Amino acid sequence: MTRSKDAKNCTSYHWHVTGTIAGQVVNKKYCSITGDFLGEWGGDATPMNLNKSKVLRLKKKWHNGVKLSGYPDPSDPVFAANWVVSFRRINERVQRSQVEK
Repeated sequence: MTRSKDAKNCTSYHWHVTGTIAGQVVNKKYCSITGDFLGEWGGDATPMNLNKSKVLRLKKKWHNGVKLSGYPDPSDPVFAANWVVSFRRINERVQRSQVEK
């Protein structure tokens, strides 16, 4: 059986994201941050115009709308209002029926 070239290549979820992004509730598992998460939330999907480096920086420095480290920045109020998210590392196998094409 040949595999469709558009099929999702994901065998396990590695991230469970909960919280709100720009007022939209998120409670979903993703295979990768740079692929799946950015595919859904990156670019013009939010007022923050998320890209790979921004998401990785936010994941490291912000947790549930609170900045954990770093110097004050002019963009802090925007992220505090729009990025109330928690990333939790998981390792959960994807069921065949859950894989989307």
